[in-house]
Amino acid sequence: MTYLLDTNVIVDVLNNRRGRPELPLRLAGQGALLACTGINAAEVYSGARQDEIPNTDRLLRSLRLLVV
Repeated sequence: MTYLLDTNVIVDVLNNRRGRPELPLRLAGQGALLACTGINAAEVYSGARQDEIPNTDRLLRSLRLLVV
């Protein structure tokens, strides 16, 4: 199964909010494919501070990019 992660979920994972950092690990552990769109990536990068870019890069590169 593929899960399309919305921007707010990605931001919560990056900022360790609402228990979301465990969500991608749990889903991937169940064999799920995690994805985002270029729109999500642009939104996340537009709000990221310079010191957050390395973690943002790592997370977004771990997701499948879906073209819309």
